[in-house]
Amino acid sequence: MDFLKYNKERVISKNISLLEILFSDKVKDLIRCSLYKVVIGENFSSIEGALLIELYSGRIIGLNGQDELNSIVTWLEKSEKGEVNEDYYLNDNEIYPYTLAEYSEDLSSMIINKKAAFIDVVYQQYFSNYKYMELPNEVGIIVGFEEGGFMTLTHYLFNQSNDLDLKITSNYPMIDTNLFKIQRISPQ
Repeated sequence: MDFLKYNKERVISKNISLLEILFSDKVKDLIRCSLYKVVIGENFSSIEGALLIELYSGRIIGLNGQDELNSIVTWLEKSEKGEVNEDYYLNDNEIYPYTLAEYSEDLSSMIINKKAAFIDVVYQQYFSNYKYMELPNEVGIIVGFEEGGFMTLTHYLFNQSNDLDLKITSNYPMIDTNLFKIQRISPQ
């Protein structure tokens, strides 16, 4: 995989092939990169900040919300060869990394050591403000894993105070298809 091609932030639809790695590579851990110290034992899903998906190949995929695009953006944070993004979160002294493995065995068992079975991209279709009509509006991603766990990342869809909300559940999330369009990506 060409590191220079994928290490820049792009909306999901411009980086589909990066996310398709989740179909062939198992998740090793999830890492939230917070600007704030939090107490271990707090709900992992409530930690604010970018999300890094660490894979067994050594790759790390980054995701975050971007207000200017009303979308989630994704990038390759670290390649399987060890190449890292110039703004590598895990080398930043102002970032506090928290891993799913250190927080919750229940949630970990739904995602860790699993590959994705499908990825759904959620697009906002209706807007209270016309300025959003020109934006990509890729406000969510739902990853369905082998054996039934779901990871949902949203940009102000379920939570108006966290620009990248994370939910890990055993059920597919409820999405109002009158307001949002869902596009499924399946393994080739």
